[in-house]
Amino acid sequence: MSGPEAAKLAPIDEAFHAALRELDDYLEHADDERRAELCLPLASRLALHEAGLDLTRLRAEAEAFVQATPLSDRVLSGYAEQAAWWLGQRMLLDAEDNPLPAEQVQATLDAARAAIATRADQIEAAGFPRVAAGFRSVLSGTDDDALREALALRIVETVT
Repeated sequence: MSGPEAAKLAPIDEAFHAALRELDDYLEHADDERRAELCLPLASRLALHEAGLDLTRLRAEAEAFVQATPLSDRVLSGYAEQAAWWLGQRMLLDAEDNPLPAEQVQATLDAARAAIATRADQIEAAGFPRVAAGFRSVLSGTDDDALREALALRIVETVT
């Protein structure tokens, strides 16, 4: 990792170091599939702003979905995942509800994957090889739909 990619990344501060150290220790005996499962939330959070999504629109849509849902339904287990599925579907549309070109949808996912790969390099260089391996497992073991829904869940988490 060098040049413009390295310049874009925020440095890993001490609090993040502590969290990465804890996660790295936790991942010691995990296989690739489990590492991917455990690292997907963090990897998708770190890639969210670099994926090229219209985060303002998507956050507003997630907020509208949440506000339209009765409180009794919002407290149910799995609600955030249901909202994320819905938002993941909205990510396939533009602001006028027209389907986005497949190339644009793929470019967004490719940008998210590139951001995850760059973060994996940064995290490995900081001394957390198991977390970096987990990020790389996310890249190799997460299909496009699951990655899109993980990105959507990160947005939904800001409004639920």
